[in-house]
Amino acid sequence: MRFFYRIAILLTVLLLSPIIYAVPKSNSAISHVTVFQNQAKVTRVISITENPGTHHITFSQLPIKLIPSTLRAYTDNKDDISILGLTYQTITDEIKSNKDPSDIIHTLDTLINIKEPKLKGYLESFTEQKQFLSQFTSTSKTEIEKNITEGAIDMDTWNNAFQFIGKNIKNINDSINYYNRELKICRKQISDFKFILKQIQKKEYNRSKSVDVTVLIKKNRPVTIYLEYLIPDASWNPVYNARLDMDKSKVSFTLMADIKQNSGEDWSNVAVSISSTNPTESVGSGQLIPWYIGRYIDFSLYNGMYGQITGSLFDKETNQPIYGASITIQNTSFGAISGTDGNFLIKKLEPGVYNLKITHLEYNTIEIQDVIVLPEDDEPYKFYLNKKITGIGEEIYVTAHHDVLDKFKTQNEVMLSKEVIERQPVTTVDELLTQVSGVVTDGSGYYIHGGRAFEVGYITDGVSVMNSNPSIKIHNKLLTPVSSQNFLLKEGVKLDRDDFKTTFHLTQKESIPSGTDAKRVFISENILPCKVEAIARPKRKEHVFRLARITNLDNLPLFSGLVQLFVDSDFIGKAVIADFIAPNQEFELPFGIDKTIEIKRSIVDYKKEFGKSDIKLSQQINIAITNNSAKDIELIIEEPLPVTVDKEVKIDFGDIFPEDFTLFENGIAQWVSIIKPNMKDTISIPFKIKYPNNINVTGIE
Repeated sequence: MRFFYRIAILLTVLLLSPIIYAVPKSNSAISHVTVFQNQAKVTRVISITENPGTHHITFSQLPIKLIPSTLRAYTDNKDDISILGLTYQTITDEIKSNKDPSDIIHTLDTLINIKEPKLKGYLESFTEQKQFLSQFTSTSKTEIEKNITEGAIDMDTWNNAFQFIGKNIKNINDSINYYNRELKICRKQISDFKFILKQIQKKEYNRSKSVDVTVLIKKNRPVTIYLEYLIPDASWNPVYNARLDMDKSKVSFTLMADIKQNSGEDWSNVAVSISSTNPTESVGSGQLIPWYIGRYIDFSLYNGMYGQITGSLFDKETNQPIYGASITIQNTSFGAISGTDGNFLIKKLEPGVYNLKITHLEYNTIEIQDVIVLPEDDEPYKFYLNKKITGIGEEIYVTAHHDVLDKFKTQNEVMLSKEVIERQPVTTVDELLTQVSGVVTDGSGYYIHGGRAFEVGYITDGVSVMNSNPSIKIHNKLLTPVSSQNFLLKEGVKLDRDDFKTTFHLTQKESIPSGTDAKRVFISENILPCKVEAIARPKRKEHVFRLARITNLDNLPLFSGLVQLFVDSDFIGKAVIADFIAPNQEFELPFGIDKTIEIKRSIVDYKKEFGKSDIKLSQQINIAITNNSAKDIELIIEEPLPVTVDKEVKIDFGDIFPEDFTLFENGIAQWVSIIKPNMKDTISIPFKIKYPNNINVTGIE
């Protein structure tokens, strides 16, 4: 009776347990790829028709490089199917060779068992013949003469025999050499065919990922299941064609994308999107650097000695001492705080050159470069600081209610309830986090709203900007975004844009094989207004360069990337947009040399005088400009003037011509002149340098 009771329980359990069906492995198709800056999101799809119940859907032959933590399965048939779980594993399959080794085996057998022994036999036979005939030629001359004298043999018979033997030995030697070469060739063929056979018979393996998705099918109708994952070794880079129209003062900006992937799987005839989510060689005149004149000091002479930096801080407007300012020596742990009299002192410094940074809550921060510290030099410095535009003296009144923004709350909170989690198509905590808005992962960690430990991000007018020390100057001029009729997307290209990303969808399917070659696709064309200037920095290059100040008047940003530069139909070189260009932001691009303007820099009136205690050096820099064009040219000329931070080096300027110029804090002088057609102009910079004759001075041209 007890036996039948157990059988009944077992049958009940089997009847109530869900039946799990296994769907055979399927090489799913790639339906869509979104390419980011350093990775890609691949979407695969499987369509099935199965009976209601629990099923295992297997996505096989997936690339080994995929990032497992980014796997996500979902469906658009939520009423007909539910995703219950997801697992993955690494599969190793033996690669079967399609080469038949039987021909090679037969050839090897012929070479080893037939040809090689046959050649060896020939060699042995000819070697024996040579040894036999050589016995006759080795007979001594005395013995031959004795046989001829005694009449045993006559001379003619011996001569004929000797010639016959010699001729045959020569033929035998030729045969031996021939069969030696043939045997060597045969053995080389045997070695080569053995290597080929070994390669064919060598077992090779292919490693791939396989993903098993457990689903609950509710209705007997076709359903579609999608699998997403991130793959590394995929990227796209913006490439621009910038074509300057000199007559219309416009630049035609064509955006293209170089898409490259080495993921291990080919993307064949798939829909492609490119997204900015994972946010040189110049033909221009280059940037000038300040021209510093100073003495050369061998600090090794002061080993074991110390110096100090002392000075005072004053308000630039009131001349009152500044109390409580922080004076730090950059890249060191040394510093001081100014006292009530504005004085500060930093002691115990090794002789050398230091950079100071002075900060105060109410004053603008200043940095002082190249402060020389010597044991015998303790002359105090004086620094004057400008007050910040916005002070902190205003009174703030707070009423008895909470602010809309809690100023004491340093983080945002996102609460996911049990009900919300149950509705998410996820199986792990990692997958759940990626469902939260603003949270992304690249396989190595999570990032909140794009933040990285090595980046400084900020948002201006709703546009996310990342500052990365651009090599092309970006003017911090942002206006209210406006719509533009100039922007033209390629036919079939769609655009998604929000404050954090721009995504282009290429509705024409593309094929991008895995490898090192990039595929270039056309995205858009934009006509941007510009102002073309002529600029010269003759100390660097004696040429006048075109510089276009361009305004991005569209509501789309420009991404950092390579720019191929054209003037009308002529290609002139390449430049780089090094940073994000926001809508309505101004930026600069060089457009090569303007050969209609000649410029020549020279040094004249050079004189060096040696006194009892000092050295005096005088010279004049002349910059000659000639306008060979038929129109007025507005020319910007920049030249570094010599400056010094050394108290013992004195620099005096004469009458600089033209006297109407702008002098920047770093010593760069700028002239803006209108040069008439076929006219010449000259800039003259006379100056004198005086320094003690017991010091060495660097920087003198």
